[in-house]
Amino acid sequence: GATAEAAGVAAEGDPAPGAVTVQFRWGIQTFTKTEALQFGRSVYRARGTLDGKGGLFLQYSEREGGAWELGSPSGGCLYFVRSQARSPAAFIGSNPWARVSGGEINLILMQSASTESGG
Repeated sequence: GATAEAAGVAAEGDPAPGAVTVQFRWGIQTFTKTEALQFGRSVYRARGTLDGKGGLFLQYSEREGGAWELGSPSGGCLYFVRSQARSPAAFIGSNPWARVSGGEINLILMQSASTESGG
């Protein structure tokens, strides 16, 4: 939506947070910043397997001109938000994310302390 795009511009200079927590309908998952980069932006990974598929990722892609994606290695992208922001700091808070399967879902992103345990 327009909110995430506007926030992405405003937060362009924000440093990438060490970790972000995403509140899904089925639970909360913490994503920790990794050393990996994709399109010049940090890749975030969850250590847990709440989805039962080996952990989730939060990363930037070139989908629809630039978007941050949430997904799993086995299932691919599940949700995405169109934004060319340098980091997820741009969309901290509650924002609508598009479902790859159609429609949208409100997800809440919170900045969190980076921990070795991923939680």
